[in-house]
Amino acid sequence: MSGPKYNRYRMLEAKRRELLKLQIQKELYNKENVRVNKLIIAENDGITVAKRQIDKQKEVTLKNIKTYLNNIKIELEKLKNNSDTIIAINDDSILKFYNEYYQIYQNLVIESSYLNNTVTLKELDKYYQKINNTFFEICNYNITSLKKVKQKEKQLKVDLSNKLNDNLARYGYIDFLNHNDFDVSSYINTINELATNDKLNVSLKNNVLEIIKQLKTINNPKTLRDFCLGIVSQIINECQNYLNLYNKDYQEFIDLFNEYQNLCLVLHEKSQYFEFSKENLNKLKDLNKQYRCIAEDELERQYIASAFNDILIEMGYNLLGQKSKSVNSKTFYCNRIYSYNNGNVASVVFSSDGQISIEIGKLKNNTNLTNQEIDLQIKSMEKLCEDLPIIEQKLQEKGIYLNERILMQPVDKEFAQTFNANEFNIKQAKDVGEYLPIDEEILQYMEDEEWL
Repeated sequence: MSGPKYNRYRMLEAKRRELLKLQIQKELYNKENVRVNKLIIAENDGITVAKRQIDKQKEVTLKNIKTYLNNIKIELEKLKNNSDTIIAINDDSILKFYNEYYQIYQNLVIESSYLNNTVTLKELDKYYQKINNTFFEICNYNITSLKKVKQKEKQLKVDLSNKLNDNLARYGYIDFLNHNDFDVSSYINTINELATNDKLNVSLKNNVLEIIKQLKTINNPKTLRDFCLGIVSQIINECQNYLNLYNKDYQEFIDLFNEYQNLCLVLHEKSQYFEFSKENLNKLKDLNKQYRCIAEDELERQYIASAFNDILIEMGYNLLGQKSKSVNSKTFYCNRIYSYNNGNVASVVFSSDGQISIEIGKLKNNTNLTNQEIDLQIKSMEKLCEDLPIIEQKLQEKGIYLNERILMQPVDKEFAQTFNANEFNIKQAKDVGEYLPIDEEILQYMEDEEWL
């Protein structure tokens, strides 16, 4: 029986996955080539905008480094000037602290002499963080030393407190030591550490910076305590909850986001930016599942169409032409015409739903058939009946199997027909219509693999 044949073919799941993997590699390779070419063009044109921005940021960081080094020097000098108080309370720990941090300060100055615009922004930020931490350690020690003075000499505590608090106020901090011994330094330390934590998202980072800005305007101990217990404590908890989630799920999120971007490359879709969150992690899981299925289906159709075409040509079918039609954004077909025996042609239609049909007919500019032409078509139908099992066996060797028999009509003269030659782009067919062509290297790799 070999009237019209309508069948649907599928690939082995392992081959679908491998095909998608290879296509992703190809797209990434092409993307990298484009990126490199753009960089070459940018270099030929001079300094890029991105480089100018980095240089500007380096300039600001170097200026801040110089300011902080000066602040550290001032803090250490103020601490050393309290030597009379240190002697009076018979405690040399403050002097030891001074000596230790003065040496740290000297090392920082030496390191800074090697800093210039040739170092990377990352190196600058690392050094900036080091001196920033050193400054706050000295400030916090000033506070601790005041408490020690209070325990040993009440009067000395008052004098030294006034001196050091004046100094701290110069840098945006206030006297928070005389309010029921409530220690807000841990809150301030934590919030300053969060300000430099690269793991926080933009929203939380902005909230932290705003909190620090507000802290520097408070000059009443009770107000400061209430602010730390309320607003500061709340934002610290939010940040810590976020960081706990980050440490637990961030790597999975990155893997999902990279997969999402790769799938968008294959589907030629514009990817969106997703900020890390539990909600976006779950959204990426759903999107990737959907996009992976679409990409595998699309690549499967392309590969089956290419394999079908290669097999027909291998068996002596010569490609004459094709026509394509899109019914809507999701439905289309490609109709290819191959020369067959007895002056007839085989019309093969590749549909977007994976269906492939084969029919025998006569390529003419009119619909009239003579009895002789009908008899020759019947012989061609019988030949197709013999060819189809061979075609499907060769498909199977390529990892493609029959999924569904939709229609298998018998040989009958009522199926004799003509195809209008004017509707086909004769001798111009190269790729399978709306199907994107599979890369030749990918096809060769898939051919070399054993799938049975």
